[in-house]
Amino acid sequence: MKSARLALILATLILVLGCITISGVFAGDPAAGHNGPDPFDKWWNNEQLAKLLQLDDATIEKLEVLYLEHGKAILDRKADLEKNRMDVLACLEKDPVDTDKTRKEYQEVLQDRNAYYMARFDYVLAVRQLIGKDRYMRLFNYFNEKWGK
Repeated sequence: MKSARLALILATLILVLGCITISGVFAGDPAAGHNGPDPFDKWWNNEQLAKLLQLDDATIEKLEVLYLEHGKAILDRKADLEKNRMDVLACLEKDPVDTDKTRKEYQEVLQDRNAYYMARFDYVLAVRQLIGKDRYMRLFNYFNEKWGK
């Protein structure tokens, strides 16, 4: 009887972890694993991109400021997300599992994940406002061709 209960708990844990993984909670950054410039890095230091977008020194300086301002917010959101992921795992490791608390922690992960992606989008939006439509579309097409996204 005890081994059947343990097997059921283990199967449930595997199922829950599988669902979490599938839902993308443990997915890394979309840019991870790619070679070359990253849209969330200092891509303007890449000579090919700087030439393609005809970036002047004033624009590069403004991009540096945006990178620092938004980069800190992105890192803060990512840290919150990682902390809450750990809380979910801690809840799942307890026996018996407190389903209400685990669900609450998972909801926080989803909220933090949304905040993280919104912070990233705010950065993209700020870059778009700075470089204008034509240069942004050239940049977008560059990354789209490079990574197929």
